[in-house]
Amino acid sequence: MSVSIKNVSHSFFTKSELHVLENVNIDIKGGEFISIVGPSGCGKSTLLNIICGLIKPIKGEVLINNEKITDLSRALKHNLGYMMQQDNLLPWKNAFENAAIGLKLKGVPKDEQEKIIRKWFHIVGLRGFEKAYPRELSGGMQKRVALVRTLAINPSIILMDEPFANLDFQTRLLIENDFIKFVKELKSTVIFVTHDLTEAIILSDRLALMTARPGTIKKIYTIDIRRDDIFKMRYSPEFSKLFEEVWSELSIEVLKSREAEIEEGKVEEKKRKIVVPPPEL
Repeated sequence: MSVSIKNVSHSFFTKSELHVLENVNIDIKGGEFISIVGPSGCGKSTLLNIICGLIKPIKGEVLINNEKITDLSRALKHNLGYMMQQDNLLPWKNAFENAAIGLKLKGVPKDEQEKIIRKWFHIVGLRGFEKAYPRELSGGMQKRVALVRTLAINPSIILMDEPFANLDFQTRLLIENDFIKFVKELKSTVIFVTHDLTEAIILSDRLALMTARPGTIKKIYTIDIRRDDIFKMRYSPEFSKLFEEVWSELSIEVLKSREAEIEEGKVEEKKRKIVVPPPEL
């Protein structure tokens, strides 16, 4: 399914206005894998929440297959899956029950749920752990349960917010390698937020680079590198060239973001130092 993000801007209002996104435009083709990278605080996660209808943008719109998304229920009609950085496994449910939550919400019969989950557990190496509770699983195994929960519904669109960030390097490589195979088989459209530039290049068809806050799209890169072996891909000349090209632009935005944080910190410090004189008697 295609996703079109058109002129999206958004601000949060607490004590003052925090302008997060400014005029974001991206057109994503059906079956495409696109990663979004940018400095911390540039609005990447906010953009995902706008795409799935959890947040209504102040300006602009999101279209899925040319239908405007106004809330979560409308987004879910398009068979959307959302995998966040935290696994959010329910501690009182075992691995099988956690993985089957999406299927249960979609009204899939229990016998069909069992067939689908057992198939996926076998694929991702969790066979035999169906009755284990989250506390009894390693971090990598918990992440696989969350991945099965997302993929089991056969999603047409997958939103992912740094889903592999907390994994050790070896486990991360293995899960990334499996995930890219699954996505190709499902033919899902994937919008993937990450701080890891290497991960973004290895997994994606295109990479969207965002500016420092308020985030907008600075540049979109097409990744034309063969993925026969993603373990070796990072050592190719093509990878190195693209990494250097993207990092030269990303590093500028990271520095801008850092400088803005320092200035904001100074302003807050000045506010704290203001002494209100006592009232005259």
